[in-house]
Amino acid sequence: MRRRLDHEKNLPAEQSPPRQDPRLPQQNVHEGGEKSALPPPRPRTETPGECLIPVPRLDRRFPKTHRITQRAQFQRAYRFGRRIESSCFVLYYLPNDSGRHRLGITASKKMGHAVLRNRLKRIFREIFRNCPLAGIPCLDIIVNTKRSAAACPYQAMEAEFRRILQTIETKNDG
Repeated sequence: MRRRLDHEKNLPAEQSPPRQDPRLPQQNVHEGGEKSALPPPRPRTETPGECLIPVPRLDRRFPKTHRITQRAQFQRAYRFGRRIESSCFVLYYLPNDSGRHRLGITASKKMGHAVLRNRLKRIFREIFRNCPLAGIPCLDIIVNTKRSAAACPYQAMEAEFRRILQTIETKNDG
């Protein structure tokens, strides 16, 4: 059975000569053109690396040494640590030997889209940075967010976090 190929045409194999690309300028096109109406740039008065306007640099990063990053560290805190539940989050804590407080945050996909989960993580990192942890021995702190955290205002979450830290401090004193 043979098909008829009426819809195809025989086209010649000849190629047209290549045209010059109109987007590429020819040599010396800009020579002798109009001068710019803008004044020449002023010479810089500051030395390299120095700003004219002093800007205070606050190091507000959250270094890796202050993070819980590995699954085994999370599992250890879940298994051997203590648990305190709040209306917006669940906090697990466990003393560590690292010499500093470390924070781990989990926000599952049940919370919502990635923008919301990342926003909540940023909020909890900021709360962790701003809370005084001086009277408490070094801890691994894990925050598991709840669905209600999306509607909870920042001040309420921070107050709840501080309240939980005070209960941890009183447990360690007694």
